[in-house]
Amino acid sequence: MANVDTPTDALTTRQNSAQKIRLCRTEHMFLASDESIKAVRLMIVAITPKQKKVAIDLLLPYQRSDFEGIFHAMDGLPVTIQLLDPPLHEFIPEGELHHIVRELTSETGINEEEIFSRIEKLSKVYPMLGCRGCRLGISYLKLTEMQVRAIFEIAVLVSNHGIKGQSETMVPLVSTPQELKYQVSLIRNFFVKVFFETGSSLSYRVGIMIEVSRATLITNEIAKEAEFFSFRTNDLIQMIFGYSRDDFGKFLSLYLSIIENKVSMIKGGGAVKGTKGKKSVASDSEFESRPKSSKATESAKEILTEFSNMSELMIQFHKAGRKLAYENERAWMRCKDRVNLMLESLEEDLGAASDEGAEESDLHLSDD
Repeated sequence: MANVDTPTDALTTRQNSAQKIRLCRTEHMFLASDESIKAVRLMIVAITPKQKKVAIDLLLPYQRSDFEGIFHAMDGLPVTIQLLDPPLHEFIPEGELHHIVRELTSETGINEEEIFSRIEKLSKVYPMLGCRGCRLGISYLKLTEMQVRAIFEIAVLVSNHGIKGQSETMVPLVSTPQELKYQVSLIRNFFVKVFFETGSSLSYRVGIMIEVSRATLITNEIAKEAEFFSFRTNDLIQMIFGYSRDDFGKFLSLYLSIIENKVSMIKGGGAVKGTKGKKSVASDSEFESRPKSSKATESAKEILTEFSNMSELMIQFHKAGRKLAYENERAWMRCKDRVNLMLESLEEDLGAASDEGAEESDLHLSDD
């Protein structure tokens, strides 16, 4: 299985013996050319339903072309296509805003002030928690209809050429059963419409991308509408832990220093120097005066084991992301190595404490 966004990538994937495209992200298709990006921007600034329809109709040929190339490349094997996911402001980079606004004014005749106002309304304080995924599809129904039409029409087209494309449509960022039901209803209605118009019928499935932690808690309700689930581990982990995949390294080293100090306290070896070369408040002599505690060591072992498991989870998360910075994955690998070294050290202490306890028991027995 592979993640593929273009016909060229699909062909390469098939040549490498892939049996399924597990994720085809349509937003990457929109970003593939200047013309398709312009069409998205025209849709963003459109005010009237007619203007929106004109812009969305411009996008339809691009979607059809990409889906046709992907279905042909996969030659009848399953293709899972995710509906548009990111917030629309991502199609208008802030650094190019003034140039884009002037261009849109020239294209549409809408004055610059009105376009700036429209773009400002789309901006979000927390973009990845805003109007994206299925929320975007519900807000822009014509956009969802266009994407679904392109999927089903091309599935029929390639079928007429002897390729039975297995189409799977995936709804992103679902957090309530009502959201999914609304989108699935639209998809199924359009399926009936397209196949009535073409006089053809094909099998298809509708599923969801689970990337919100709440969705994992209501899968029994979601399963009533979804025919398959897929899990986006990067978004899930970010939402569950509250980590930014780009910024976690800024506090990871601090976490490790804190843990190393705690382990040093338990082992009675004094404080470990922090990231700024300062020792912790308590003195070395105070640490050395504290007896080793098997209970404290067990407690530290539990903390370290949890941190080690979390490190492994984050390593897998970054491997799954593929496009994330390699340094992020390496940082967590280094973290896990350091934690595991501390775990080994504590295991030795626990073993030694256990041996000492056995010797003391033997002495007591002999005294009796």
